[in-house]
Amino acid sequence: MINALTVKIALFVLLGIAARRVDAAPVELEFAKGVVAYSQGKLDLAADHFMLVLGQAPEHVQACAYLGQVELGRGHPVEAVKHLRRAGELDPGNFAIRLDLALALVRLEQFVEAEQILAKQGNLGGDASAAQYYLGFCRYKLGRIEEAVEVLEKVQGMDGDFASAAAYYLGLAHAKLGNKKQALAQFESLAGTGGQQNLVRLARENMARLQGGGGGSRTWGLSASLGGGYDSNVALTTMDTADAAAAGMFLAAGAYWRPLERKQDRLQLDLRLFRSFHFSEATEGFDLTDLGVGLHYQRMLGQVFRLRAGYIFDVDLIDELASVGAGEGFGLFMQAHQALAGLSWRWSAWAELGLRYSFRAAFFEQDERNHFAHEVLLTQDLLFFDGRFHVGLQAGVQVEDAKGLDWDLWGPVAAFESRLRLIESLQVWGRVDFRREDHHHFDVLWLPNERRVDNLLGLAAGLTWQFSDNLSLLLSYRYLQNLADEVDLDIDPFGYDRHSVSLAFMGRL
Repeated sequence: MINALTVKIALFVLLGIAARRVDAAPVELEFAKGVVAYSQGKLDLAADHFMLVLGQAPEHVQACAYLGQVELGRGHPVEAVKHLRRAGELDPGNFAIRLDLALALVRLEQFVEAEQILAKQGNLGGDASAAQYYLGFCRYKLGRIEEAVEVLEKVQGMDGDFASAAAYYLGLAHAKLGNKKQALAQFESLAGTGGQQNLVRLARENMARLQGGGGGSRTWGLSASLGGGYDSNVALTTMDTADAAAAGMFLAAGAYWRPLERKQDRLQLDLRLFRSFHFSEATEGFDLTDLGVGLHYQRMLGQVFRLRAGYIFDVDLIDELASVGAGEGFGLFMQAHQALAGLSWRWSAWAELGLRYSFRAAFFEQDERNHFAHEVLLTQDLLFFDGRFHVGLQAGVQVEDAKGLDWDLWGPVAAFESRLRLIESLQVWGRVDFRREDHHHFDVLWLPNERRVDNLLGLAAGLTWQFSDNLSLLLSYRYLQNLADEVDLDIDPFGYDRHSVSLAFMGRL
């Protein structure tokens, strides 16, 4: 038999359920009003309704998601990201919410996080063409051009509204890779569709630019620069103590050509010419001419490993050295051969770890100066602020062998460099490097039984302005100081300060 206490408990439970239903009704009603206002384009009214919902039910996933879309529509991507991120935390398996969050991050140009979200989507349903298009777009913006091509090509085979946009960015990506024929094919296809007018116009402009550039499907470029500087102790010989100071200027030109440019590998040939001029009687005839050629190859091993190899050949010519007392034929002709190798591992979307090795053999007219140098570097590249800020760290060791003569040395090497893209066309950069050279076999007549240690500190800063697709300007300042340290000596015969400023133009076709 049911007693009075049991009846009271049952009544209490029923009243609680009814109360909850009464409370729930206004929440769902407010949510429905918000959805209607959103569908009618009344974004401010919709935001008010969704905020009322969240005030009563903070974990209402749909209200969070809709409010994020409303804020994106109102031009508030920061607020949109906040609400969509919260909705994603409440419902981590929801494809649509993650896609909307990625789109809001793209609006903020936070391409690294957006790419990471989209890369994890897979084919979980929803608008797969949108997810794949924005994944390719993010990778293009991050400079991962080959990966962008691979994804954007998939979008063209999908049903959806992103085929035209994918074709446009595929054209841009192929153009960056030097694949002129493929780029033209994409732009021509897009221009003939009669689709979105802005994309059609941009496609035709790029077609005209590519067709006017010539050069086949190869990528090549030219550069020219001029600059000036000051050296407090021009090194007439490596043992000179005359403190010959001089201001000077230089002219330089260069070219590169890529006979091979594919998704997984690239081959590039570099040429350069450098000529310096000194404005001092003490250094008259010490003007330097440098001729160089380089061959560089890189190949992707899968998706995360990158292999690099290269060879550089240099010839240095110095004018009339006898006139400055540097010795008959000293440095009149020097040739150097350098081999490069490296392997890097991109262990995340924003970090790449690498190991580099270089070997350099230099041969002078004076045979005793011939030397062989080895350098091993561990490198770490990091991206911040969605790829706009790049940081590079390097640390390693150098060893130079001259068969037991004065130029034998070894020591640590370290460098820090950074690049910040202020806007799409303007980038600033800076670099600090340190190199310690311990001449462990140093022995000259006028410095008996002394040890020579050079501490080389370098500072550099500059900017790059890309004022057209094919032409950029580079302005830079460089400073090098040798804090030479000779044990038990009060003099510093090998120390110097060097300053240089350069202005360069780079053209690419």
